[in-house]
Amino acid sequence: MSSKEEMQSLNEELQTLNAELQTKVEAFTSVDSDMKNLLNSTDIATLFLDKELNIRRFTIPASKYLKLIKSDIAGPLLTWFRTLFTPDCLMMPSAY
Repeated sequence: MSSKEEMQSLNEELQTLNAELQTKVEAFTSVDSDMKNLLNSTDIATLFLDKELNIRRFTIPASKYLKLIKSDIAGPLLTWFRTLFTPDCLMMPSAY
């Protein structure tokens, strides 16, 4: 097999993989959108955190009730809590 044929074969494989990945990205985007719409339509304040207790996302009702703004995303929950509560009111979830 010549070098040109090898490159063509590799290019075809990459195009196939790219198309498959694009399909998966579109599916995840659709599911993400559906989830956001569902959570916001329930009118329940919901806050999503990662393992380190950083804010990942929140629903519209959560932003209204908890005074969250977009720049709070990826920030530590504790930092945000300190703006609302005094330190003696805070109890870390890991203490449970």
